Amino acid sequence: MRLIGAHTKDDATFRAVLEKAEQSPDLVRLGKDKKGQERFTSRQHQTLEQRMERHARLLHGQKGKHRDVAPQWAGKKLSLDQDEASRHVLAAPRLAAVIGYAGTDKSTMLDAARESWEKAGYTIKGAALSGIAADGLKEGAGIDSKTIHSRLFQWDQGQNLLTNKGSGHESALGVRFVRTDVELTPPAATAARATG
Repeated sequence: MRLIGAHTKDDATFRAVLEKAEQSPDLVRLGKDKKGQERFTSRQHQTLEQRMERHARLLHGQKGKHRDVAPQWAGKKLSLDQDEASRHVLAAPRLAAVIGYAGTDKSTMLDAARESWEKAGYTIKGAALSGIAADGLKEGAGIDSKTIHSRLFQWDQGQNLLTNKGSGHESALGVRFVRTDVELTPPAATAARATG
């Protein structure tokens, strides 16, 4: 509805466009959120999310030849939550998820995890939805980052591929489920399987 609201001039136009959108067979009603607001998605987006979830389930819990990585963040002051999240991503053999509000210092936590992975001999690569987010990941966590589209383009060209040569705990980081995340998941899954 925000999208419709942003592209309509008045209430009458908004209601007309909303009514037409609600009749679309591609619209999927998700139900009401905690605030009682109706939530929707597109059939295509739902299919893409389900595909990404399947890839994530394939990676989750897989054991491989990955080494346990001990927390090694000398001199970094982490909150209890940051320490717990860092240990969570370091212990995950293939896939870990961390969710947090903007400004909750996820970058600090990722910087600590990156330091530990690098000390264990891994190479970390980041991917983000926007150039600003990629820059933030690079500046805030010290992770070599590019946009998702840039990473996908490089991989299509055979450049900067995820490998198991001295790395394997290379991470592809995104912010939300979007089409490019689904495209990003299979190469990351393939690289993770190659390490095990």
